[in-house]
Amino acid sequence: MFKIDYNPVLKRWEERKKVLPEETRKELEDFSNRSVIKGENLTVLKRVRKFELKDGDIFLCSLNGKVYYYGKILKAKIDNEQDPWISQGSMVCISREKTTTKDLSNYKGDYSNPLGLFIVTRQYWTGGYFETIGNIPLTEEDKNFDYGFYDKDFIGPMGGFYKETGEMLDYMPKYVYSFGISTLIGVYMMLKEEAIIDPSLLTMD
Repeated sequence: MFKIDYNPVLKRWEERKKVLPEETRKELEDFSNRSVIKGENLTVLKRVRKFELKDGDIFLCSLNGKVYYYGKILKAKIDNEQDPWISQGSMVCISREKTTTKDLSNYKGDYSNPLGLFIVTRQYWTGGYFETIGNIPLTEEDKNFDYGFYDKDFIGPMGGFYKETGEMLDYMPKYVYSFGISTLIGVYMMLKEEAIIDPSLLTMD
């Protein structure tokens, strides 16, 4: 059983912020204080009601309605016997690959430095925040993506790393995210913070 006595997601985030310019750190702080109040979120692209999510589905999301980020469903139906709530979600990975057209013309499938890995509900599609544009079967690289979700123990300072299924890992994976269903503003918050750090995410330059 592999456990640690600190939150690696928070630690890495704090380490990233330390080396940023003071102006950028201030902008991140201002954003975290205002985002919920102003009701900001991802751009609504296309609302759908009847649809089926599949492994390998490629979707788009956007912060400004002009530049779209490619995302891919790595697991459409999660089976977590310990957490029925998680089992209602799908696991998606959002790439730094960008496009201005709603097609696969600029898609390369590079998830080596993703904007984030999330467990989301169907509301991201019914609300129009994600728009599916195609399907590309999962590659070996997709299947071997070295990820995990950190979850702190209910009692005490320790915590461990898990797959979305609840399976505990015996090591710290390369890509670590917080365990849980992303709220309807959760994906926007993470993407917006990345765009504040790297404004080029908002353009095709």
